[in-house]
Amino acid sequence: MRIPEQLVDEIRSATDIVDVIGDFIPLEKKGRNHVACCPFHEEKTPSFSVSEDKQIYYCFGCHKSGNVFNFLMEHQGLSFPEAVLKTAEYTNIDTSQINLVTHSQSTEHSKHKKLFELTAFVSEFFQYMLMTEKGISAKAYLTKRGVSPEEIKHFAIGFAPNENLLAALLVEKGYSIQDAKDIGILHESADMTKHYDAFRNRIIFPITDRMGNIVAFSGRLLEKSDKSPKYYHSPESMIFQKREILYNFFEATQEIKKHKKVLICEGIFDVLALYRGRIKYAIATLGTALTQQQLDFLDKTSAEKIFVFDNDNAGKNALLKVVHLTSQKKMKASYLTFWEYEEKDLDEIASNQGADVLARIITNPISGIDYLMKYYTNFLNLENNEERQEYTRHILAALQFENQATKEFYLTKVQEQTGYSIEALNSLQNTVIRSYPENIPPEDFSNHYPEQGLVQQIHALTRQEMCELLVIKGVCSDDACINIFQMRPVFTQNLVFRKIMYEILELYRQKKLMDISILYTILDENETVFLSRALYLEEPIDLAIFKDVLAILKSEAEHRYHKDKVSSVSGNSDKQKETLQKYLEFKRKNNKIIGV
Repeated sequence: MRIPEQLVDEIRSATDIVDVIGDFIPLEKKGRNHVACCPFHEEKTPSFSVSEDKQIYYCFGCHKSGNVFNFLMEHQGLSFPEAVLKTAEYTNIDTSQINLVTHSQSTEHSKHKKLFELTAFVSEFFQYMLMTEKGISAKAYLTKRGVSPEEIKHFAIGFAPNENLLAALLVEKGYSIQDAKDIGILHESADMTKHYDAFRNRIIFPITDRMGNIVAFSGRLLEKSDKSPKYYHSPESMIFQKREILYNFFEATQEIKKHKKVLICEGIFDVLALYRGRIKYAIATLGTALTQQQLDFLDKTSAEKIFVFDNDNAGKNALLKVVHLTSQKKMKASYLTFWEYEEKDLDEIASNQGADVLARIITNPISGIDYLMKYYTNFLNLENNEERQEYTRHILAALQFENQATKEFYLTKVQEQTGYSIEALNSLQNTVIRSYPENIPPEDFSNHYPEQGLVQQIHALTRQEMCELLVIKGVCSDDACINIFQMRPVFTQNLVFRKIMYEILELYRQKKLMDISILYTILDENETVFLSRALYLEEPIDLAIFKDVLAILKSEAEHRYHKDKVSSVSGNSDKQKETLQKYLEFKRKNNKIIGV
């Protein structure tokens, strides 16, 4: 069922948008508003503004806007009902009886709930097994790897014995064998008469989704085997899509917020090693390939992204791909390498080199361009002319995404490495950019302060749009303006303006207009952008100005009407002369107002 509208309004009214957004990004008070660098696009100068008075946010760069619900939906990837319940956590309002499920979703929701109950039970079974005699060898292995009892508890680590125990237990506890097969906990024999445990003789790590539900398991083989892979993950299912999951993200959420950093590595044992080294904001991709879905999810977090993959060729190549993907998305990211060591991953660094070396690696990230330089100088011979040119093209192609100061800095470094002149490098860079036009990023608004961004955008508006914005600002800030508009309504041909005004009048009729943020749950994206531009206008609006603006819009509407009438009359008839004369007379009367 839907959340009652009255409860939605109550939750929104009881919440301060500054408190909610401030939990995800650092806000700085500036005048009546709070500002920050936008969490939805890359920038160095704040263009993201949060209005405590209006309970809305607006970015002057990428134009993202909305109320507290919109922010959580966009930033955290929540549905509207999820965002409402998340917002309710900032209030004392009880939502425990709310059922988010619509009738059409009830079957799927019920199925998910049953599967989550099943995975939670199986996880508890694995954890129990680790603490029994059957888990002695597994505990010894974990101890050898440096995993402490506290880590075992924190990460809910378990053990799957080399026996078939689950099928009978699940039946005894009333769980569905078919469900267990569907999510890969049980396998079926070829003759379909028996079921056996999918995870056997493996250290078990539960994998959770962004809400903390266990959706899958990862099993690390306890003893080497030529027949079985070292790691075995649950297959994809109704509740698990590997390409969307980042191991430990839910568990590390608070640490990520606290440190404003997220460290993305490859493997589960890397996460454990970092946790042991007091780096508790680490997550893992569960493999070298970072998927587009994982990258899109990371892009929504305001935390600094730091990537570190394994110290083999596969890891180095995977990190190279990540550098290109983050550069093209203009995602702020940095990268860690430890090529000077023989160890394959961070877990081995922690075990063999110690916590001090691990800390030194973690605290020395490099930029994407620096990683490209390091990568290509390692794999290319700069003494060879062809390979030197290839190296130069790679670096110049990446520099097209950087600002001018960064370009000049790295062009000097490339000049020192290759011996090419700055003139030659600039010429080659133009050639590289023309060769890759699809890689050129959209216009960057990152140098706009909120006030500067506003001025530049207002100058780009037509006079009609400016008048429309002033009308919207007037009716949203003064009941007297609304009363005047109701007596003398003016609707232009701008459908966005018409829709906004219709919804404002409807809210006023329902006596709800005192909460402007309601509009952001009604209007679409284009309409909310136009509304935000109106609400963030610094131009004053009083009754006298409001009446003048309405007069201008009315005059322009009549001007269009008469002009259209002239265009519709053909031939040299008396009717055409009469229409033309009326139009010219109207134009003379209104010349001072409409500027024609």
